[in-house]
Amino acid sequence: MLFNKFQSIIENRWIDIKSSLEKHFRDNPLYNYIGLLLFAVLVGITAGTATIGFYTLIKSLHYFFFVYIVEHVSQFPRAGIVLFPIIGGVLVSLMIKLAPQLARQQGVVEIIKANFITTGLIRFKTVLYQFVAPVFFLGSGGTLGPEAPSAQLGAGVGSLLSQLFHLRVPGQRIFLAAGTAAAIAAVFNAPIGGVFFALEIVLFNNFQTLTFSALIVAAVAGDYISRLVLADRPLLSLPIAPLTLSTQIMLFGVLGVLAGFISLLFIKSSLWLHDWTERHLNRVSPFVKIVPLMGLLGMVGLYFPQLLGIGYDSIKAIAAARLGAFFLLGLVVFKFIFVLLLHEAGGFGGLFAPSLFIGAGIGTLFAYFFNDILGTDLSIAACAISGMAAVLAGINSIPVTALMIIVELTGNYHLVLPLMLSIIFSYIVVHYFLRESVYAIELKRQGIQLYDGKELNVLKNIKIKQIMSPEFHKVYATMNLRTIIKIIAASSANIYWVEDNKGKLIGYISWSDLKPLITDFENLEPLVLVSDVMNPNLVTVKPDDNLDYVMKLFGGTNLDELPVVDPESQRLVGTVFRNRVIQLYNQEIFKRETAGDLAAQLRYANQARFVEIDDDFAILEINAPEELVNKDLQALNLRNRYDLQVVLIKRRSGSRGKAFLIPRANTVILPGDVLVLVGQTRKIHDFRERYY
Repeated sequence: MLFNKFQSIIENRWIDIKSSLEKHFRDNPLYNYIGLLLFAVLVGITAGTATIGFYTLIKSLHYFFFVYIVEHVSQFPRAGIVLFPIIGGVLVSLMIKLAPQLARQQGVVEIIKANFITTGLIRFKTVLYQFVAPVFFLGSGGTLGPEAPSAQLGAGVGSLLSQLFHLRVPGQRIFLAAGTAAAIAAVFNAPIGGVFFALEIVLFNNFQTLTFSALIVAAVAGDYISRLVLADRPLLSLPIAPLTLSTQIMLFGVLGVLAGFISLLFIKSSLWLHDWTERHLNRVSPFVKIVPLMGLLGMVGLYFPQLLGIGYDSIKAIAAARLGAFFLLGLVVFKFIFVLLLHEAGGFGGLFAPSLFIGAGIGTLFAYFFNDILGTDLSIAACAISGMAAVLAGINSIPVTALMIIVELTGNYHLVLPLMLSIIFSYIVVHYFLRESVYAIELKRQGIQLYDGKELNVLKNIKIKQIMSPEFHKVYATMNLRTIIKIIAASSANIYWVEDNKGKLIGYISWSDLKPLITDFENLEPLVLVSDVMNPNLVTVKPDDNLDYVMKLFGGTNLDELPVVDPESQRLVGTVFRNRVIQLYNQEIFKRETAGDLAAQLRYANQARFVEIDDDFAILEINAPEELVNKDLQALNLRNRYDLQVVLIKRRSGSRGKAFLIPRANTVILPGDVLVLVGQTRKIHDFRERYY
């Protein structure tokens, strides 16, 4: 009994000490910063280790197929290597067939989406799937690059560790980007390049000082692990490229222009091929799309073995001028074609290594032409390396990252000037024609638009049933011309929905449809029914559709309203108006832009206040009314009841002030909370008068 009492006292005392320590560390900015850097080290080490393991598996599988079997299986036919890419194609096609949703979550675009849309959250099963599938594909000879899967692996490691340690959303986003930086740093032994990759692509150049610190620490940790494991032998090494400054340096600008048009051709071809595939091969089995291409790759690989696999050794051989001009030209053309086809067919891998491969080939051919035909004395290695940087920057829209990675790879700072010339001219050519990065284009095609690190498409979580109007005007298909004209003349509606005798929606009619008939009314009146003049090209939506989908439908029609139908009975249940969707869109944009800044603006404000943004919009900060306390926001349903948004909650946090919470549907309002609401000025006044 005495022991139990003593144990209880010790436990309670420990809880008090632990709570005091946690509070002390939590409220001390220095300790928070140190904690962030230590966690960045953990993310960098883990992501770097995972990336090296990923490369080791790819290299081991490639060695087993193309070296061990060929050399150790007696009388193995040379043509037998065609089977290895086919085996890889079958394996990844099977994986796609078994888990199509996970298969679609590949590539750098998915990292961007995870950062901006799913608040830094990547599931373990996604990380595992995107680890295994590229190993099979690239290890069996797939001619894509491992850098995008590596970046996704690093991002997944950062996200999983953040979830394991229960970090909040800002931390999850920071360490997702930090994991990406560490992975790229481990691949190229280029920590600065890894940092700028995360900044340019993952964060869309939107970052803060704390984020930058975490990226640097994680990238250095990832690079250190790579050098430690690989004994300071990088996965990709390039030859020394001596360069003498002369007037010929301007030719690297010409090389940049050429690389820019090659990059533009690749991007345009990829976009066209993607659209064609979506139209004609969308429902075709992955076995039909991938396996034949892998077989064809194996057959071409009999004559161009450099095509099979990642191609780092081939890049080094190209830069060292060990391949003849005509053979190199054919190699680059085949690489270009197979990368396009396999990437769009669903192969697992990215475009970094192919960009370097194609760029090295273009640069080397450029040097061959000018040296042999025009009598110049260009360094072949310098041209190859500059071509690599130029195509890498052009295809992937990463000018700074391309410069940093290539400089760190070569360790030759004398190449900075030609690299900058080739990169900037390549990037200008691509940007002039596309106006935005290839990743922004891909996101926009998926209905996601980012600007300055913010997602503009904010309507996906709002359902039509939340804003649809239950009022509508309908007529029947069997009505004659006289009846319908009387109905329309007596009403101010723009559109009348037409139903058949079973109550099913079959079309719509407007005053503009009837105008041509008015001039010959007497002759047409007994002959024409509503069904004869209605527009049967009906676009309907369901109550559970989201407003993002509706906005796209409005973009493809000239209508200002769309009918909402019951999905089972197909009966009309309401309408949704274009101007209401646009109004809500603007409110959501304002909410997202405002919520992040309100915490700083209101940090020292202790009394309620009302701020009028303009004649129609206002912000109200009030103590939570008793009627709302101990209820979650989903149950309160303030959006539908008052047409208001709770964008921020100020909550007491010990004796040192208040915490600022971005509310979610399951957030419960507690006693003492201060609510920050946004909405129409009239609605704000109504809410305040109701509770105060």
